[in-house]
Amino acid sequence: MTSPLESPDAQKRPLPTTLARRVRFLREELGITPRKFGELCILPEKAIEDIEAGIETFLAPSIRVRMARILRVKPEVLKEVERRPPLYQPVAGVTADWEASFQKAVLENPDRAYYCPNCGEKLNVRVFDRWTLEGVPVVSLKVRCSGCLFRSNLEKM
Repeated sequence: MTSPLESPDAQKRPLPTTLARRVRFLREELGITPRKFGELCILPEKAIEDIEAGIETFLAPSIRVRMARILRVKPEVLKEVERRPPLYQPVAGVTADWEASFQKAVLENPDRAYYCPNCGEKLNVRVFDRWTLEGVPVVSLKVRCSGCLFRSNLEKM
């Protein structure tokens, strides 16, 4: 199979300008389903769905390289349309106490719906269990609002 960029009509069509659309475009050009693409990239299907939905706009270098290899493009083809999320968007009323109580609530009931303190829309909450190099368990929460730019990354050791 050749690269989607090497097909005869590739010169006529410009590549999409967002990471979500570009990944989907390249994957579909190769005829790969999201599930199969996830398997080939060693990523959960949910991660592929998040990338193609525009929820994830920045890839870790190792993921970028794996995805580029499967899509038969150079990693720079993906990197050029990535958008690094802002590190922190201050929101009135979101204090350290709010974050601590929110984290506790999510860890006690991760399947419940949570809402943005900024706009009231539903929050996308993902919980990750990971470990430090010393073997200490860490629980990380990645929080994004579906309606505004509110984001938060919380960790508990």
